[in-house]
Amino acid sequence: MLLPLQDLEDAFCFCSCVLASSSSIPPLFSFCVGCIQLASCLHSVFLPLQDFTMEDPYDARYGSIESHIDAAGFQLVNLNLPSWYINPDIKVAFASLSQWDNVVRDAPLQVAPGLAEVLSSSKPPGLDFFRRLPKPPASKLWAVYALILEHLELEPVLYIGSGTSASAGVQGRHTGYLTGSGNIPVLVKLALNQGYSLCFGMLCWTPLPPPQLVPRLRARFLALESVFAVIFCACVKMIMDDVFIPDFFLWSRAEVTWKPGCTHLSLSESVRADLELTEEELVLAHELRLQRNVAKTQRCRKRKREEDEELYLQNNLAQHQAWSERNPGRVNEIAADVRNKAKDLQRFRCEVCDHNAATQHALDSHLLTKAHLDAEKAGRKVLKPLSAAALNRRASREAAIANRVHYCAPCDKACTSSTDLKRHKDKQKHKDIVARQQARKQ
Repeated sequence: MLLPLQDLEDAFCFCSCVLASSSSIPPLFSFCVGCIQLASCLHSVFLPLQDFTMEDPYDARYGSIESHIDAAGFQLVNLNLPSWYINPDIKVAFASLSQWDNVVRDAPLQVAPGLAEVLSSSKPPGLDFFRRLPKPPASKLWAVYALILEHLELEPVLYIGSGTSASAGVQGRHTGYLTGSGNIPVLVKLALNQGYSLCFGMLCWTPLPPPQLVPRLRARFLALESVFAVIFCACVKMIMDDVFIPDFFLWSRAEVTWKPGCTHLSLSESVRADLELTEEELVLAHELRLQRNVAKTQRCRKRKREEDEELYLQNNLAQHQAWSERNPGRVNEIAADVRNKAKDLQRFRCEVCDHNAATQHALDSHLLTKAHLDAEKAGRKVLKPLSAAALNRRASREAAIANRVHYCAPCDKACTSSTDLKRHKDKQKHKDIVARQQARKQ
């Protein structure tokens, strides 16, 4: 059977079916119960259904891995599923392929390295694939992620989720798992209580969207999350799976080496934000929400400070220190930005030497150097050419930092030399970070 023709664009693609079926260009993929369109209507092609089914491994001849994943998401949404299995709002939002494509164009996917090879294999991946998935970067993203939970004596657990916070992105979900805060899924919480350790990685992602794109992109990510949960057998088996989605399983549940961590498919969840609002209304609602959140935070801080100022300051310091320990790389990035901004704005400047320092302490140290004292005597900066040895040392230090030759993983810090690294590891701050990380693992 064919999917319903929703609009003229779909009708055009249907009319081209006969020509396309004789083409040498394969489709993105087809569904085993009928010939259906998966690629964008701008480049859609039909072939007889026996050429490819969803149960087949991914084949690069049918299109990019990103297109393959999006096509699977659209087809899953448009299966004839009951309202308790899929949120009707999602079906309405993506009733036609053009509606899905509009969101895809505004927010194209990036996928994890190795995903194409995994989906093109006749066997499910090992746990190493999930362990090597990329972690959330400093820039904010929306992502479908995999959470692998492992125990020395118990079977691993795999959970598939999505991070679509309009403000924090997937980073918020990552932080929530590390700290145990926020909404932790039922089976994940049960595993953590049993002593499981977790590893978080992203399967596919896109940059944080503008307010007007949030609802529909969130609906799309619920569909993509469901696709991965089905493919990787990460959802507890439901009695109707064999009726509704038998063709979305690449491997049998008996072949995978983990237990499912999802209690249901995300297709049944509600879409946060209103799908019926116009783009202008969504932008306005986002601005009002930000203003309301700022005012709420200010009221809360004022109330706590008035109740007990000393306790308020202590809690703030403790929260800041805890965040810094969890995010040493981000701390270094912020510190570097602050230093660079101070130099750009010339906050700590020596006019004689035409030198901009990053901090007042650095400027005070500069004023005591022989180079500065010589410049004061001469009335101008005394330029001395660097020797070849000095230039080589500088290049060597820069290369060591860029290539992380002398790297401290717990602090996410690259040093210029082995001596510099040893000096760093002797500092109490490094020892405290290592001790806290080891305590969390135990």
